[in-house]
Amino acid sequence: MYDLTILYDPESKFSAEYPTPPRVHWIALLILITLSVGIDLWLIPKPAQGILEIAVFYLWIFRLCFWVRKINPSSNCLFWAILCLVLDLIDKLPPHQSGWPISVLIAFVIRDELLEQYNQREPIHLQLSPVMTFFFSFYYFQYYLYEIAVAKEQQQSVDNLEPNSDPVS
Repeated sequence: MYDLTILYDPESKFSAEYPTPPRVHWIALLILITLSVGIDLWLIPKPAQGILEIAVFYLWIFRLCFWVRKINPSSNCLFWAILCLVLDLIDKLPPHQSGWPISVLIAFVIRDELLEQYNQREPIHLQLSPVMTFFFSFYYFQYYLYEIAVAKEQQQSVDNLEPNSDPVS
C-alpha cells in the first residue's frame, strides 16, 4: 500500500519493543485544527475565543508528548508542553502568541526524540529538516509518523503471518 523507500532504508526493520506512533493522517490533523479555529472564531463569544483552539492544539501536543514518553521515559517534552499551556492560559491568548517560543522548543525536542528513535533504537535512517520543523512542526512530524505507523503495522502483520505460512497438507 505505502512505499516508504524514499523515507527510510527499506532493509531496516521496526522493533516490536517500541509502540507504534499515532496513526492520524496529517491532513486529518490539519482539518481538525482548522475547523477548531473556525468554530472558535465563528461561534464562541469574544471573551472565550481561543479556548477551543487551545484545547485541540494542546490535545495533539500532549498526545505526541505522551507517545514520546513511551519511547523515551526521560524526555522532557511533556514538561515544556505543560509550561506552554500554562503561559497560553494565563495570557488568554491563542496558541503561538504567548507561548510560541516554547512551542517551537517543543517541536525541536520532539524532532530530536524522533531522530533518536528512528536512527538509533529503530534505525530506519529518518531525516527531519530543521527548517520544515520550524515552519510546519506537528503537521510535518505527523506526515512521517503516519507513514511509519502504517509501515510498522504492515511489517508486524507480515511477521505474524510468517510462522503460520506452512502449507496445509
